Amino acid sequence: MGKQPALLRWELPGAGPEDIVVDACGHIITGVEDGRILRGDPVTGRWTTLTQSTGRPLGLEVDAEAGLWICDSPNGLLHLDANRQVLRSRVTCIGAQPLRFCSNVVADGKGGAYFTASSMRYPLTSYRRDLLEHVPSGMLAHVDAAGHVSVLAKDLGFANGLVLMPDQSALVVAETALARLIRFDLSTRALSVWADLPAMPDNMSLDAERGLVWVALVSPIPSTLALLGKAPLPVRRAVGLLPEMLLPQPADRAWVQAYDQQGCLVRDFCWKNVGYRAVTGVCARGDRLYMGSLQERAIAFCRLPD
Repeated sequence: MGKQPALLRWELPGAGPEDIVVDACGHIITGVEDGRILRGDPVTGRWTTLTQSTGRPLGLEVDAEAGLWICDSPNGLLHLDANRQVLRSRVTCIGAQPLRFCSNVVADGKGGAYFTASSMRYPLTSYRRDLLEHVPSGMLAHVDAAGHVSVLAKDLGFANGLVLMPDQSALVVAETALARLIRFDLSTRALSVWADLPAMPDNMSLDAERGLVWVALVSPIPSTLALLGKAPLPVRRAVGLLPEMLLPQPADRAWVQAYDQQGCLVRDFCWKNVGYRAVTGVCARGDRLYMGSLQERAIAFCRLPD
């Protein structure tokens, strides 16, 4: 699976870089907790602000027109026109339900996008409650260029990271609560398990250069969560209301994996006790692998071995 490289830090002027994408010029783009979308130059190390949202930026996607799709909690799916610097809302509701926890997005190449909602019950601020209650309400949906929204799959276990396969025949979706990746066939609309994981996945990205799907593993499955899955719903709801300090915390590790297009594991990097934890985003560009985290004030990166 290759030698594990050293993990380095690139400090940010903000906290919580939840997802990481790279634009056509090789700049790193991420969103931080105060709503800013930042662009970083890997050569100079300098960060600039692209735009500001009123919510919490989560999953990001650069489209073919150099625009930027932004998942925002609780504001839904946004799009930044990079040429005019105009930020506008694209999806705020799915049917009659508000899109309060839009999680990840991938452009469809036709002016629209596929996107996930981790929960249709709670926003990001209550994500632990949603996971502990374990009442799946995640969705996979599509918005076309005209703004029409269609639901592709529902009742998913905290739908999160999203990748469109290179031949555009299928989407791969991370189900955080079930520690697995599922495949949605775009022609048959059939769902199948693509890979079972050793930890809870978050965002994903397609490494077109190597033909790999990179997966951020935010945390090993807490024993509390595994036990709660068998408890009655009132018990799960009661635990979900406990103060955050009493709930399981992510382990002190940074963990990412890469899978080939058949769902077979080919890379497995796990850094323990290195001062960077709970990786929520991962993206490869050239010989570098970039990582983000809701809990850090820096981007982590490493050089990929040959």
